This record gives sequence, C-alpha cells and structure tokens, in this order.
Amino acid sequence: MKNKANPPDTQHKNQHYPFTPIITTLAFPLLIKQRKNAEPLQEKSPEINKPKSEGINIIKYEISDNKIKFFDAKGFLKKRWVLIKEIPIQEISGTESFGNELKITWNEEVYTFVSKKNSELVISLFDQIQSLLKEGQKTLENNEKPHLRKNYLTQVMGVIDLSFDILMELNEKTIDWVHLEVYAAELLDSFRLNEGTSLNLNFVNVSAAIKSQIVEEISKETYGILKSIYEYFDGLKPEAEQKVNNTNIPNAKNLILAYYMLNDILFGKVVSEVDNEKEILALETVIVNLANESNVKVNIKDLKSGIYRLGVEADQGKICKDIRAKFKENLSML
Repeated sequence: MKNKANPPDTQHKNQHYPFTPIITTLAFPLLIKQRKNAEPLQEKSPEINKPKSEGINIIKYEISDNKIKFFDAKGFLKKRWVLIKEIPIQEISGTESFGNELKITWNEEVYTFVSKKNSELVISLFDQIQSLLKEGQKTLENNEKPHLRKNYLTQVMGVIDLSFDILMELNEKTIDWVHLEVYAAELLDSFRLNEGTSLNLNFVNVSAAIKSQIVEEISKETYGILKSIYEYFDGLKPEAEQKVNNTNIPNAKNLILAYYMLNDILFGKVVSEVDNEKEILALETVIVNLANESNVKVNIKDLKSGIYRLGVEADQGKICKDIRAKFKENLSML
C-alpha cells in the first residue's frame, strides 16, 4: 500500500466543499519521483432558375400555421376565395423586393408575386417574411442548445477520463506505452475546449512527453490539464457559468466538479488503496446539491458500490469505465 504524501502548500482547495483532490497528494509527488452564427437569409435570390411565369397577382394573402398562403377570387356569380399557392415560411431560402414585385425562392425555384397597384403591400409582406425567418432561425438555435450543452460537457468529461487514465497507467509496475500513446492520440482529437471560454488546455505537451517516455514530464503535463479544469470550474461565478461555451449550462460547475471528484476517488483507490471515506462524503454532498438544483439525479449508491469493488476485483479498468458510464447516463437529463 502506498502512503499519501503531504499535500503541497500551494494546492488548490475547493471553497465550497470539504474536498481535497487526491490527485494533488498522489500525482504531484510523482512529478518528483518519476452553427456558425447564421446571418438572416440573404435577400438576394440565388441565380438558380428563372421564374416559371410572369408573376402571380397578389389579390389576397394570409400567414398562418407558419405558411404564407395566396388566394384568388374564383366563380362567376358567387365569388369565393381559392388557395392558389402555399409556401412554408421556414423553407424559403431567399427573398427580393423590387417596387411592386416580390420574388421568393422556395425548393430551388423562384416565384414572382406582383401587386399591380400597391407597392406598400409588397414591402409589408417582405418585412413579415423576413421577421418570421429571423424568429425561425432563433428558435432553431435555441433547440440546438441542449445538444451543444451535452456535447461540451461530454468533451470535458472525456478529457478528465483520459488524464486520470494516463496517471493511473504511470503508477503501474510496468508502464504500457502503447496504452499511453492511445490516450495521447485521443486527447489530441479532443474538442478545443478553449474556444469560446477562458479554459485553456494544451494537449500537445502531454503527447510529446509520452513519445519521449519521460515519466516526470508526462505526469507534470497531465496534472496541469486536470488542475486547469478543476480550478476553472471551481472558480465559476453564477453569471460566468451561464456563458460557458456560449451556451446556457445550468449547474455546470457542480456537474464537472462532481465528475472530477469521482475520478479523483477512483484514482486514489486504484493507485494507493487509500481510505477515502471523506472524499466520498464530499462527492455525495455535491451530487445531492446537483440533484436539488437540476434534473441530473446521480445514484450515489451505485457509484459507491462500484468504488468499493476497486481493490477487490481484478479488472479495475473495466470497473472504472462502468462507474463513469453510470454517471454520464444522467447527461440525458440536461
């Protein structure tokens, strides 16, 4: 059994939870020992096909069910309004307004609508279409946010996983350099987490250290990545938390800190078989707060059951993966 070294005086402490990352006491000694912002749809119609006809006279129109409908009066003795053209607003790819003419591009065809006596009617219709297109664009972006949110957090968690996997491998009696090369390649393929945020991570140095097989450098660079993630999310203020990656991520701080704590506990069990009941209690506190403030409900009993299996069962790598997967299942609730 390995003994935990005294943590350095400069280690980062969580101001909100009684949690001291095991990584600072186990990995640090190792350093010494070993959609585009979419513009409103262009008002120039693409030069695709010429209008099929000289134009449809605008007699009457209405906008309903997110469609624009054009009508004409039919009948000899008794006039009735007949629908002559219907265009879904969000399928319009271009509009142009010239005097009393309105051109609408739909399904790669250009349709011309004419108001022979009233150019103001054309201008009004053009403005309505543009307004609805902008509203549709905004709705689309809002609907994409959950995907962006989950994708961003999943990427952060992936980096945490890989970083702890590297440190675990470094503590094996015989280091598997092939495994480390794979971890390095996966890190380099990771999402650039510094885009749109002040979270700056550099995976190149970790990869270079692994290629050189310099244990102290690998540990130093990997520890630096984890330290940056932990301090970034631990220091998030409520107003900054809402702007992570330009998406609204409620409780991103608690979510990532809880996942970091979980991996830190796994690391401690795998590497040194330490008694980490205090860390588990701290993790439980964060998970309870997360459940109270969001839809993310993590089953702490399942996590603890997996943690206690470490050191007892042989396949520790599989147990760690299973525990992590259990936690990530709850991202679907965001």
